[in-house]
Amino acid sequence: MDPAGVLYAVDPFEPGRLGFSLQRVIARREIRRVRGGKVNWVRLSGARAADQVLRDGPVDLIFIDGDHSYEGLRSDWEAWSAGTAPDALIALHDSVSSSSRNIEDAGSVRYTRETIAKDPRFRRIRTVETLTFWSRSI
Repeated sequence: MDPAGVLYAVDPFEPGRLGFSLQRVIARREIRRVRGGKVNWVRLSGARAADQVLRDGPVDLIFIDGDHSYEGLRSDWEAWSAGTAPDALIALHDSVSSSSRNIEDAGSVRYTRETIAKDPRFRRIRTVETLTFWSRSI
């Protein structure tokens, strides 16, 4: 990571059956391997996290892999897309079907097709399996 970079690790890390989040333990272990930059942990989800993160200014890269419902992605898209820098990238998980995984009924696929694909601020630049990458063009 660039020495001046800032990574916002966004996840609520809800406790599991054992009273703690195993995902949080794994994420913290993996982040310790990152050299350079700064990591800010934001224990919120979706749009609630955007309110906090975007106070620091526009972001260059966003990976959205949260609530895959129509309303969930709508909320995330509205909150995060507005806070992107020029030429920023947004990666959306489970936003299209792939040859090995038909998810056409997922709310996130429908929202991507009906709204994001028509958003004049962004253009799709790549698709890998069910992940789409969008670039801010305006």
